[in-house]
Formats: sequence, C-alpha cells, structure tokens
Amino acid sequence: MRRFIRWFVVTALVQTFVLVVLQWILPGFDLGEWRDAVLSAVVISLFLALAWPFIYFIAARFHPILFPILTFVLTGFIVYLVGQVDVEGFQVDSVWIGIVVSLGLTIGNVLIGALFRLTTVLLIPGSWFVRCGALLPRPQP
Repeated sequence: MRRFIRWFVVTALVQTFVLVVLQWILPGFDLGEWRDAVLSAVVISLFLALAWPFIYFIAARFHPILFPILTFVLTGFIVYLVGQVDVEGFQVDSVWIGIVVSLGLTIGNVLIGALFRLTTVLLIPGSWFVRCGALLPRPQP
C-alpha cells in the first residue's frame, strides 16, 4: 500500500508539472493557482483511471491504426469533461484543447519516465532518483 501511495503522489506531481507546462503553451487551457493545478492533476488522473477500461473497450474494437487516435480523442474528451466540472480555476475551452492536453500529458509522461530510467543507469545506486522508485522497476540481483 505504501508503494502505491508513493506511486500516486509521484504521478500526481509529474502530471501537475506537465499540466503547468501545457498551461503556459496552450491558449484556452487554464489551471489557476498551484493548488488548483495539483487538484486538477489528481482529478484528471482519477477520471482517466476510471474511464480507461471504457476507453480501451471502445478503442480495441477498431483497426490497430485507429486505436491510438481514438484513444487520444476519448482521453481528450474526458479531459474536456473534467474541465467542465466545477474544479476552481481549471478550464478547457474545447474538446480539441482536451485532445492536445491528452497528447501533451502522454509526451510529458514518456519524457519524464525516460529521464527517471536514464538516472537509474547513469547515477550511482542509492541516489534520490533511484530511492524514489515509484515509477522505476526494482533492480534484479
């Protein structure tokens, strides 16, 4: 349970960082203050975790080429719906902005995940990045 909590906290922080960068880049996407950004990241993560089986069920019925496109569209729609819920300061102007946010979250998570993986290879064992371990596999003996 402790590892899950640590994973959730690190995921929420990574999502918050990526959302803040996307807010800076995208017009029509606003998070409000830092507190609202963290709350928005947690709400988006929860909604996507709940909606992912539904998204997968729908997208898996189509051709493999359409699977990622449909997944991003449905995930963008979920981000748009979360923006319509009354989370103070969080605003998504259109479904298209939601789709771009979905793409940005995916790219940002991949880049940050690659950075964490790179630090396990380059940094000495026992460093902070390695001890965090929330997104990293355990080293094999």
